[in-house]
Amino acid sequence: MSTATRAAPPLDERPTRRRLTWGQLLAVVIALGFAMGGALAGPGLSAHLTAGGFVDENAAAARAADELSERLGVGAPNLVVRVSSPRGVDDPAVRARAEQITVTLAPELGAGSLQSYWNTDIAWLKSDDGRSGLIFGLIPGDEDQVAAVTQRVVPQLTGEQNGIDVAVTGQAAILDEVTTVSRESLIVAELIALPITLLILLFVFGSVPAAVLPVALGGLCALASIAVLRVIASAMPVSVFALNLTTGLALGLAIDYSLLIVSRYRELVKQGHDYDTARRIALSRTRMTVAVSTATLALCLAGLLCVPLGYIRSVAVAGLVVITVTAFLVLTVLPVLLALLGARIDALTVRRVDLAAAGPVLRQVLTLAFRRPAVVAVTVLTFLGVLLLPFFSAQFGPVDDRVLPSDAATHQTADELRRDFPRLSSDVLFLQVPGGPDHADELARALSKTQAAAAIIGPGATYSGGLAVAPGNPAQTDGTLSALAFVPPGGLDPQELLRGARDLRAAVPDDVVVTGTYSNEIDKQDAIFSRLPLILAIVVATMVPMLLLVTGSPVVAVKTVVLTALSLTASFGVMVWTFQQGHLSWLLNFTPTGSLDVTSPVLLFCLAFGLAMDYQIMLLARIREEYDRCGDTATAVRTGVERTSKLLSAGAILVAVVFFAIGSGGTTIVKLLGIGLAVAVLVDAFVVRVTLVPAAMLLLGRWNWWAPRWLRVLHARLAGVH
Repeated sequence: MSTATRAAPPLDERPTRRRLTWGQLLAVVIALGFAMGGALAGPGLSAHLTAGGFVDENAAAARAADELSERLGVGAPNLVVRVSSPRGVDDPAVRARAEQITVTLAPELGAGSLQSYWNTDIAWLKSDDGRSGLIFGLIPGDEDQVAAVTQRVVPQLTGEQNGIDVAVTGQAAILDEVTTVSRESLIVAELIALPITLLILLFVFGSVPAAVLPVALGGLCALASIAVLRVIASAMPVSVFALNLTTGLALGLAIDYSLLIVSRYRELVKQGHDYDTARRIALSRTRMTVAVSTATLALCLAGLLCVPLGYIRSVAVAGLVVITVTAFLVLTVLPVLLALLGARIDALTVRRVDLAAAGPVLRQVLTLAFRRPAVVAVTVLTFLGVLLLPFFSAQFGPVDDRVLPSDAATHQTADELRRDFPRLSSDVLFLQVPGGPDHADELARALSKTQAAAAIIGPGATYSGGLAVAPGNPAQTDGTLSALAFVPPGGLDPQELLRGARDLRAAVPDDVVVTGTYSNEIDKQDAIFSRLPLILAIVVATMVPMLLLVTGSPVVAVKTVVLTALSLTASFGVMVWTFQQGHLSWLLNFTPTGSLDVTSPVLLFCLAFGLAMDYQIMLLARIREEYDRCGDTATAVRTGVERTSKLLSAGAILVAVVFFAIGSGGTTIVKLLGIGLAVAVLVDAFVVRVTLVPAAMLLLGRWNWWAPRWLRVLHARLAGVH
């Protein structure tokens, strides 16, 4: 028998361990449970979400609206029915149809909250051409109750019959259609994003299993997040817009973290490690980065919880759910999948890829940054400043029907109202007046002399220019509490209506509260602007410790916060240039209103800052690792950027694809966040991270790594640096 030693098999033929440990088996079971829960909860989740949450419920205006609705059954109408016919609104058949509609609506509405041209003969409820008339109604209750009534009643009303057309708009109908559009656009976004993402990953990794792995994990994370979100929705109101964010963040973060781990794993395999060893080393070297990145994004979103708006809070909660679930599944399920795949991760290879090598373009950019760091830094800062310029003309206003695509039914009906009823504004303001009808009418007469209004409707009369011009609405008082309906002039833009609401609030006595869309908008803006310093303080105060944990340097930590904030300038400029000023509206299918919802900048800042910081941490972790190895800043920066450039650039492109897909359809709110986040990620990846970061670190030189002794010791212990 020969005693010759048999040669070891090639690396890719070595056996790999495929037996799962109990811990790995538990992770798989939990992941499958999450996936099943998400698959079951997903189809019906939107029915448990709300399209509202844009009102500060703690403000006096919101409380006044609730009291007027409960005690008097009056308030800003949330349902507007347009009845039109070529025969004219005074035709007996048209009048009969309108009366039939009021009979259908009456049991669903509060007492005295139903007004129409046919039962009041109010002139401005009839179109100038005489072919259309309006019915105003207030559906009482919270958002869920209003939505239930809307879904039950509206289908009975709308449609064409015997030459009489009935269409519906108003806040109740608009919010109901927002829910439908958001759900449908999410499906379209997934159909767009997933195949494109898979193709990009195939190009990045070069093999089918390695490309499928992040997408499969992203789908698992999205389903798991939906399952958790369904549980949360049973305990608190959750915005329907959070569903779009859930899918986008889950896919984006899962792909990001998977890219990081899988690329490091394959890099170690190519260096000669067996698959089990490569997997263990890859996880040990990336686990801290994933954990810190997750905590960083979570802390950015946590600052939003101090804003008293249901929409922002629910988006923050959804984001926290997504990043927690995603980090857990990536760190538990991905190692199991890598162990099961072993050598098969490189099966079905379509191209050879080296993610650790920088491309020729990046090498030229780095060479320029190394030769002229000051010139590069000034040039990039100037470029970012130019991108920010449009934001200085930002104007903010409320969300209305134009948040929907132009072909949405409630949007089209509202457009017809703006065109055919020039004297009418649907954004009626209501005044809560303590006291009886005489006091309320006296106030209405006085205000009509000084405030710009089409009319002010009191319990006893309707006033214009200090004169009683029509009967009032007796239902607007119970003897101790009264309401005035302030009807602004028609044809005003959102900024003019907002100024009018501010003027009216300043003109009324202290015991009178103004409520309605634009009064609520004032409270919403105040709620956000008053808490903006706190949000910024929370973000900065939490980011610096996270960066200290990764880099061990207070200089690098502060520099990174500043540079990351600069990467957002493009997003804010694009936000105003595109969505406020209306550029590219023809391409993105939205209607510009000349203003933005005030929640958009604060949401965009926290989300984009967290995502950009996520990439910065991945880069800085690698630079710090190289610096600890070689002790030279220039070498560490060059090596760190080169070794991560393809990986992080691919991750940024993939995340941008996901958010561009989400921003391609649906409501303007979702479009703005999706496109804004995509732009922020791309600018950070291809402008800030490959030019400004290296230039700044080269200019700082050895000062990058200055730290007090206690911090150096702490960083060494936490990061495992010896």
